[in-house]
Amino acid sequence: MAQADWPLIRILCQILRPFDDATKLVSGTDASISQAIPLICLLEKKLLSLVQRYEGEETGQALVHSLLQTLRGNRQIAEIRAQEHYVLATYVDPRFKNNMASFVPEGEGGLHRWTQRLIDEVAENIRDVQDRGASRRQAQQQREGSASDRGRSLWESLEDFGLIRVAPVLLDSAKAQAAQIVEGYLQDTVVLSASAEPLLYWQLKRDMWLPLFHHRYR
Repeated sequence: MAQADWPLIRILCQILRPFDDATKLVSGTDASISQAIPLICLLEKKLLSLVQRYEGEETGQALVHSLLQTLRGNRQIAEIRAQEHYVLATYVDPRFKNNMASFVPEGEGGLHRWTQRLIDEVAENIRDVQDRGASRRQAQQQREGSASDRGRSLWESLEDFGLIRVAPVLLDSAKAQAAQIVEGYLQDTVVLSASAEPLLYWQLKRDMWLPLFHHRYR
């Protein structure tokens, strides 16, 4: 290799180093799906900073612009940034929740839509738990059969004969509960660094926001 080629190799190493670091990160045993979109955004910002760094350096500028164009134009990367399970996984990672507008393609304008999708997912988890509980109760009642009826007092039969009406469960009660849970999570003031372990956070918050915890680790 000629002496004049070494500056080009140096530039290539500097430009490709972030991608090498990213490869090592996603290959680690503790890598998670919630890191995918932030990592893509980080690589894009790193390349933009290199554009400024190589200002006046024609070769460096050309290489960085080429990589940046490839990153932005890659169909698979674009799909990752738009797919719901990637976006919601990022949203329920407490390291990123306060900066979600930087990670979704629509920015602030689309953040409300993703918040509503998260609420819908948590509400669905709540309904699933309620349905399983109702099924267990129904099965238990069927097993007890008429023996249970014989053991009930006359007064306990008020509901059976329509003399007491139990308030029906509101259809949107699960969604209302989910909205409160998501709001509580978003308003939580605990701030985690990039190197923090989200699992430790959720172990502390598990009982407080159980349906959201189940969505995070399902």
